[in-house]
Amino acid sequence: MRKLKFLIMLLLIISVSIFARVNIYVISDINIYDLPFFSKAKTGDYIIANDYISVVIGSKDRDDGLAGKIIEAYDNETKRTLIDEYKIFIQNKISSPLKIKLYKTNKYAKIEFEMNDGNIQEYYLGDNKKYIEIKNYIYNKSSKKIKIMLKDIVSFKELFPIIIKTNESGKKVLEIQENFISYSISSENTKIFRTLFTKNFGAVIYKPVYINPDEEKVFSRRLYISKNIEDTRKENLNAEETFKGKIIPFEKISTLANLPVVLYDSDENMISLTYTNSKGEFSFSNVESGYYISIQNSGFSNKKIKIENPEKFLELKTSPIYNKNIYIWPVYLTNHTENSVILNWKTMIAATADIKVYNRGELIKTIYVKNPMTIQHVPITGLVPGEKYVYEVNINNYFVPANIKTVGEFKTKSLNEDNLIFAVYGDTRTYHELHKMVCDEIAKENPEFVINVGDLVEKGDYLPDWDHFFNEISNLAEKSVYYPLLGNHERNSTYYYEAFYLPQGSGDYDKRWYSFKYGKLLFVFLDSNAIGTKQLEDAQLKWLKELFEKNKNTTKLVFFHHPFWNNAVDYYSTSERHLEEIWRTLFEKYDVKAVFNGHVHSYERHEKNGIIYVITGGGGAPLEVEHKKDIEPTTVKLDYGEYHYIIAKVEKDKIIFKVIGVGHIVDKLNTEKITKHHKIIDTFEIKIK
Repeated sequence: MRKLKFLIMLLLIISVSIFARVNIYVISDINIYDLPFFSKAKTGDYIIANDYISVVIGSKDRDDGLAGKIIEAYDNETKRTLIDEYKIFIQNKISSPLKIKLYKTNKYAKIEFEMNDGNIQEYYLGDNKKYIEIKNYIYNKSSKKIKIMLKDIVSFKELFPIIIKTNESGKKVLEIQENFISYSISSENTKIFRTLFTKNFGAVIYKPVYINPDEEKVFSRRLYISKNIEDTRKENLNAEETFKGKIIPFEKISTLANLPVVLYDSDENMISLTYTNSKGEFSFSNVESGYYISIQNSGFSNKKIKIENPEKFLELKTSPIYNKNIYIWPVYLTNHTENSVILNWKTMIAATADIKVYNRGELIKTIYVKNPMTIQHVPITGLVPGEKYVYEVNINNYFVPANIKTVGEFKTKSLNEDNLIFAVYGDTRTYHELHKMVCDEIAKENPEFVINVGDLVEKGDYLPDWDHFFNEISNLAEKSVYYPLLGNHERNSTYYYEAFYLPQGSGDYDKRWYSFKYGKLLFVFLDSNAIGTKQLEDAQLKWLKELFEKNKNTTKLVFFHHPFWNNAVDYYSTSERHLEEIWRTLFEKYDVKAVFNGHVHSYERHEKNGIIYVITGGGGAPLEVEHKKDIEPTTVKLDYGEYHYIIAKVEKDKIIFKVIGVGHIVDKLNTEKITKHHKIIDTFEIKIK
């Protein structure tokens, strides 16, 4: 009898586990590798998931401010996330979790946190829902009526979404859409008072609610997660009437699937987005006469078409502007680790791709890039430290034919810095041919990675300048990992952040300033433009102090754009004196070995209090041709009128730097006219701890 009961119980457990459509599990050292590469989840965090969506929630033991918060959320088909964190503010404060309870049936899963303010915070997921319900139970223990102010803030720091703030049918909703992933935040029992959006986050502010003594109020809202906004918009509005249409191409194209179609209201405000199916069909809910639609895809005409009759099936005629797909930004490498690297590119028209990776002549993996996009950042993971790999990127025919194949190579970080080779150069704007010449010369050195100290382009908010830039670096960046930093000419543009997937740091998009380690070496990238505003200065300085404090036993190399001192005749700025005031003592305190700058279009080496300061501004911008007669007392070496780069090699316990000149100007009035050569113009070295 006991055996029979045991078998029945076992069968029940097995049946629940097999047929359960919703689940909670703790992230372990093993299953953490099943998460997307961009995940910020850690061992001990929780995943609550059903067939449609997965939501990562920080464990109560996290010490980085993410305890008890939504860290990221995925559509299970695409495994893409917009969310970096979902913060809940009550009375302008964020509470922390003290205790946790988990509940699960085959119909729902629930995570309940008891917070340090005595209230309850709950995440509830049904078995067939595309939203997670977020609830705050707030109990008034006082003898007076209290006013509760609640707001939610969703941060997104890797992707660049479209934000839609609507008030359709009197219902305020914040909708966030990126390529093939969208979020919609709507309130169930609390009115939304206001929605906000800045560069890195969207915010929902709820109408204040009063709670009587000994009364409890439940604040409930839904975070919808889906491929497109229209899915959640339809449910939010309880809409039944549907406007239908179809894309009819003028010319034959490879597929009609996954074209983004945007809906605008009569004032031409964007209110929704959906994607076509394989037949080119699409639909929208709650459409009125006078609304507009258009295709929102690079390479297609995005002309707005007015909807005269929402009940009439609409045929939207279009075709790609180009009949063949090509690179706008050829393949370039960013952000390598001991076991990964990011492959990046941009095509004229959105496309898919497949990537083959080889090690020692053997095919070790094939990666399929399924979502058709123009800009792609594809992680190659599961690699071995210190190994050389060959990759092959094939851009597939999607909307139009694409005969694009790129073969390149890279090396993963070694576990130590022995035999490392890297390059440093900067100020690459203006003269495209000269920048390409410098890059091609660096490529011959075969550095593992290359650092650009800023002013990559002439105008950071002008997209064609970036198109030039990525073509100029193509021979170099297809085999050497590229690490940039912000100069003044980048203008802190979103084009910069969208182009480069970089190690996590801080500031805008968590990469305005950043760092990475390589063995005993610490590479630190700062933004010297982030001065003059105390909030920015303090934020960067705090981050830098904490970084140095955590890495005392490393050899530190620091990179930023504006030098403390220089000898150019036509250059002077008091802001660099201010930089020196706030940073130099910190560099000396934590034993920084070398600092690399640009901005001044020359080569200079300075020394002060045991630190080497290098200006390398000879990457393609118009060169400085004369220096001051009374040179700065810190000056050790000057070389003006020379396009150049720096190559660094680690040998035993030191780094040897060679400064290589590749072209000297022959006419002071025309800095674009040069005599090409290849010569060493300076050498120096630093000891490794």
